Amino acid sequence: MMRRLCCRYVDGKTVNAAVSARTKLGALHADEKVPNQDAHFVTRGANEEVVVGVFDGHGERGHEVAQFASSCMSKYLLARLDNGGSSLKSIVSAAFAETAQAVKTNPCADTSGTTATVLVLRKDECVLAHVGDSCGVLYQRGLRKLTPRFALRPHRPGLCKTEDSRVAAFGGICHDGYVVDQVTRKKGIAVTRTLGDKDMLVNGCIPEPEIMSFRILSRDTAIVIASDGLWDAVGVNAKSVAAVVEANLGKDVDKVCDAVLNHAGNQPFDDCTVIVVELME
Repeated sequence: MMRRLCCRYVDGKTVNAAVSARTKLGALHADEKVPNQDAHFVTRGANEEVVVGVFDGHGERGHEVAQFASSCMSKYLLARLDNGGSSLKSIVSAAFAETAQAVKTNPCADTSGTTATVLVLRKDECVLAHVGDSCGVLYQRGLRKLTPRFALRPHRPGLCKTEDSRVAAFGGICHDGYVVDQVTRKKGIAVTRTLGDKDMLVNGCIPEPEIMSFRILSRDTAIVIASDGLWDAVGVNAKSVAAVVEANLGKDVDKVCDAVLNHAGNQPFDDCTVIVVELME
């Protein structure tokens, strides 16, 4: 399913932002007859903000956690944006805290959880926040081609000393790409930050997001947010996605999103959700 949203922001002049979203069930879950564990939302705030989010559930009830977290996050973000008076960064931070608390009280999150990546764009101000490994990349036009201006880092064990040190301080164990339960040493999850997974909080898997706040510049062209079904696909990385986006710019934004999704293969191994925010003058 694809949805489109057009809003306006100002960077010295009026600019359009067109948004498209697409999701596809991965071969892994199709073979096991498991529901798509990804969820997403695309909506608009009271002051024409672009508001989007991607969630990738894991665990037996991961699809339930992802859907619940997506519903909560969009509700809390829109409510706070409607009230106004706060910075985007504080609004997103508060919405994450509210969502984490709501998820914590839901039984589906006892031993399952979800990633969460959220973007809010108002005028030329943008905030990206995430827990887990559903990453986002901001692309800008270089001298010859589209290049990543920056990319969110995935919260995975073994990739960041700060994340690993926190897990270790809680008594958790990082082993072979997983945070492993310190008591049974049986359950492990592949992220160091998550919404839900109440049984893994004691191992340092926290729900607090990493938040980036920045201004959209005139050379910025697109933002791609996707679950790891895209980023972990064979041959896919931020630069290869840049080439796909560039080859399809100028077409309908849905076609850009289609092309990025298909970059993961006709049927990606894992569930794959892609949101493309095209920044157009």
